Amino acid sequence: MKVYPNPNVPPSETQAKLVAGLVDRMLTPVKDESGREGMPLLAEDSPEFKALKIKLHPQILGLHPKTTAAAAVVSMMEPRVIAARFGGFAEAVRAGQTLREGAILLYGMQTSVGRFVGVEGSGSAALAEAMVAGLDGYKILFQFDQWLVRAMPPERMDAVMLRLTERWHGGKDLLTWLLLEHHATWSPELSKRVLETVRKYGADAKYSIWSWGGNGFSDHMHPSCLAEAMEVLKPLTKDKGNAKRWMGKLRARAKEAASGAGGGAVDGVRPSA
Repeated sequence: MKVYPNPNVPPSETQAKLVAGLVDRMLTPVKDESGREGMPLLAEDSPEFKALKIKLHPQILGLHPKTTAAAAVVSMMEPRVIAARFGGFAEAVRAGQTLREGAILLYGMQTSVGRFVGVEGSGSAALAEAMVAGLDGYKILFQFDQWLVRAMPPERMDAVMLRLTERWHGGKDLLTWLLLEHHATWSPELSKRVLETVRKYGADAKYSIWSWGGNGFSDHMHPSCLAEAMEVLKPLTKDKGNAKRWMGKLRARAKEAASGAGGGAVDGVRPSA
């Protein structure tokens, strides 16, 4: 998967002061006429939003035009600050999953993670892990961002993905596959788990792995699993475009690995594979 420059940066000193004054207002759930709690809204033409001099949050899956200003403001808050308001990182994620207009909180938190990634003490990595680990609770087809995944240490992401792929929905969880696309360092254990799932469900035309145009399967597969990956894909290359493309990439990787080893087999893969 292509890596783009992180478009989100920490707020300026002036912006940080303005945002601090909005924490209580924007992170305190409000009740509608029916008594249901939801995230507060903020008009894009309000003085508070205009003073920040920031763009509206992109309108992506689950975000209504009326919510983009509020999501943008939440995204300017440090992850640790957001988590503290809800009693913890996992609790903040659950709030986003259950509150009305919870997408404001979810997308605001995701952008906050990318904005503060690498900032010591910000809680960026902890919130990223909570958001990924809470995948089963998402009621919207959440559009995970690569910067959320990159905020986590690779070994933690791998451990979370191993848990998620133990209990995905019949091997057809779209969000799980999207996360696998973003996770660039599959361990041997995770690679074998993916192969077991493709072996079991790969012939199903509705299987979500065939829905993505990315190349995570071929690019992130652990080197020790290349031979098995090609064996699993071989019967699927006749009618699955992804399988055919990935097979070519896996063969190229195998050839390169074997060449680097002096022309011999590497982990059971020969140049002619």
